[in-house]
Amino acid sequence: MADNAHVKLPKLGMVRARISRPLEGRVLSATVKRTPTYKYFVTICCTDCPRPDIPEGPINALGVDAGTYYLMARSDGAAVANPRSLTKSEKRLTREQRRLSRKKRDSRKYARQRMKVARIHERIANQRKDAPHKATTAALRESQAIAVEDLDVKGMEQNCRLTKSVADASMSEMIRQLE
Repeated sequence: MADNAHVKLPKLGMVRARISRPLEGRVLSATVKRTPTYKYFVTICCTDCPRPDIPEGPINALGVDAGTYYLMARSDGAAVANPRSLTKSEKRLTREQRRLSRKKRDSRKYARQRMKVARIHERIANQRKDAPHKATTAALRESQAIAVEDLDVKGMEQNCRLTKSVADASMSEMIRQLE
């Protein structure tokens, strides 16, 4: 890494990049991913990184209840609302997918419309990832011990009336992050 605006990749050389946080430790590997909207992301794996300081003192315990209405209801009274990203974008997604189905495959207009649909899917996915990350990070900063209710999310998704709202709430992702 030469500076804060470039990443050096084998066979490609110096590539301009927007770096989210500085590298610490020794670089082991770099993985380049491309999204369907032609955005590239580099994930860099490092070793020998310094561990963050854990505050000393009394242990603050926190209980977490996951649900569809609230993404996270905490025992200290705070509740994180479910952003309902799919529900809010569903009408637009349906319209754009319908337009895509009417286009002739392998045409320029088809490719352009496919990109529109991919952008909507990417936006929904980013919103779904963002809410649990923010909620779990805030919970971890405020407490040292967290108790999460044991949910059968797969069983809840098999109920035809709950499937979409349970998937939209991304409960299993939040529980995975807390673990």
